Amino acid sequence: MSSNIRDNFITELGPEVGVEFYRLYVYWAEASVQFSEYKTLFDDQSNVDMLNAIGGSVFGNIQLIMQDSLILHITRLTDPPGSENTYRNLSLLMLPQHLKENENIPNANRFRDPEWLCGLNKLLKTAKDKAKYARRHRNERIAHLDYDTTMGLRTEPLRPVDIEEVTQIIDCIFRVIHYVYSAMYPNTDLFDTVSYQSAAGHFLAYERNRIDFLLYFDSLIQSELESDTSIDNFADMVFKKFNVSKNSLGNSNYWKLWEILADIEQEVQHFRDKGLKGQQPEVTCHFFPRQQD
Repeated sequence: MSSNIRDNFITELGPEVGVEFYRLYVYWAEASVQFSEYKTLFDDQSNVDMLNAIGGSVFGNIQLIMQDSLILHITRLTDPPGSENTYRNLSLLMLPQHLKENENIPNANRFRDPEWLCGLNKLLKTAKDKAKYARRHRNERIAHLDYDTTMGLRTEPLRPVDIEEVTQIIDCIFRVIHYVYSAMYPNTDLFDTVSYQSAAGHFLAYERNRIDFLLYFDSLIQSELESDTSIDNFADMVFKKFNVSKNSLGNSNYWKLWEILADIEQEVQHFRDKGLKGQQPEVTCHFFPRQQD
């Protein structure tokens, strides 16, 4: 995150509140990016089907880990500010008091206008109320193994994490951050300060291209194979199909390619069993060097 943003916040809010708001802003940005990556991976059924085919148990665990991480981000941002004499939390809920009382805020009147503060408190209350759903998950399942919840004794069972409810909570938190940000920079879009390239999007595109390639490659061979074809015959068919001489490969290279082809055949069969259908490339490629005449 740019140090210029931190310096700008300090200029507008002073050295104490400016740094506090910057930390909260960074934590919100991390939650927003993480939530966007989560939706990229799991909010489209075709992506979910592909991830299940690649490794359902692995990506199932990743989904649960990302859900819990989002729950923790949400609850931390909406935690009570604590007590000065016992503990303090860096939370959005501390902003009204600090904006009213800190003596080092330049042009502090814009943040102490009663109507403006009333609007901030309303947004904070909405965010806190919405986050009750997430807080139950943190208290009863993530931070603690609550006995009654775990044993199914509660009259109101803990509902599974719901993507729509998480979306609403993230949106409420965004409105708080945006409200303070707009008071500092009325004519600037908050989203202009956050930019990233989706790693999840790159991963999905790479895997989809890889699967399309493997399924297409396999389809070039399958029409000529018998159902009980051995891997040796499969390898021979591939070399023949692409006009590759086994003698020119040499024994070492031949067995390396044999292992690769065996892995391909096993993985492709797994994809087909899972119902994946690839898209045939528009351009036919030569996968092996042609045999020299």
